[in-house]
Amino acid sequence: MHPTSVSVQRSFDDETLNTEIPEQGLSLLYETLPSLRITEESFMYTGIVQTVAPIKSITRDDGYTTFFIELPKRLMVDLQIGASVNVEGVCLSVTSMDGTIVTFDAMDATLERTNLGVLKRGDSVNIERSAKPTDENGGHNIAGHIATTAELVGAKMEMPGAHIRFRVPEDWAKYVFKRGYLAVNGASLTVAEAEGDEFHHQPSSRKPSVRRRFRATSPAMR
Repeated sequence: MHPTSVSVQRSFDDETLNTEIPEQGLSLLYETLPSLRITEESFMYTGIVQTVAPIKSITRDDGYTTFFIELPKRLMVDLQIGASVNVEGVCLSVTSMDGTIVTFDAMDATLERTNLGVLKRGDSVNIERSAKPTDENGGHNIAGHIATTAELVGAKMEMPGAHIRFRVPEDWAKYVFKRGYLAVNGASLTVAEAEGDEFHHQPSSRKPSVRRRFRATSPAMR
């Protein structure tokens, strides 16, 4: 049994550019630099999950893993081979399409850096198609480049006092602050409180992409 982990990335902001970046934080720097100009190339996702899609199959190959994910028909419109899709917060490219079954390849390095490696057939994943610069952004600007993973250490979904609590690696704790925002498994979340290496989010009933997975009142295990 392993503690449930989530993929975390900082959203774009200029403050991060003035913060000392640890050696292992190069992807975080790459994540924030494009925020200085929001263009079609840099504005990828909003953190507003469009659907929670089932994994129909997974195949393991030498150096990479292929995920077969069933998307709703509305998200198949204009989808093409090579298109970028946010899968659990990770920017992946479409490698094939068969009806509504879409495949994505994730390299071993991606599996090691994110929580995609623990997924199995029958699991569901958060999905968001890439946004256009002219689209309304109801979340935050994110690029799908994962900074680190966090451990789920507590969750209470019933009101009052609903919350989800996470623990991040110590090196990344200084980038998390109250009223800041993070993408957790691709869902844009606002930090309600941050103390040491832990932070917590107060979920809304309007975020099924968050509520679906974190229902336990004690630390979840996978």
